[in-house]
Amino acid sequence: MSGAGALRERVTFQRKTSDGPTTPGGPTDPFNNPIDGLGNSTGEFRDLFSVKADIREAPGKERIAAGQLESTRLATIRVWAETRTRGVTPADRLVARGAVWNIRSGPVQIDRAGRMLEFTCETGVAT
Repeated sequence: MSGAGALRERVTFQRKTSDGPTTPGGPTDPFNNPIDGLGNSTGEFRDLFSVKADIREAPGKERIAAGQLESTRLATIRVWAETRTRGVTPADRLVARGAVWNIRSGPVQIDRAGRMLEFTCETGVAT
């Protein structure tokens, strides 16, 4: 990728947040959301910010799980490196192409100058 011309799609990064109060000393996730008795965060995903991106989607794959056909898609998503995008973690997710994408890895710096970051994402599966 050699410039902003390749960033043709818009992606919205989301982070799980909680409006509810946490119990002092109670269990929380890394973003201070309460955790239920099963260890699940009880927060909801909310938009953080939107940026232009280059989405490179791999061919989908299908598998049978619990007697049902599941279809997943993998993609690498490249964005300009900036303070906001450097702060994204695999606990966050993004919305692009009308789907919710779970971040599996990243951000990874992909050029020597540190201008571009890449995320490996998957859609069609539970978080």
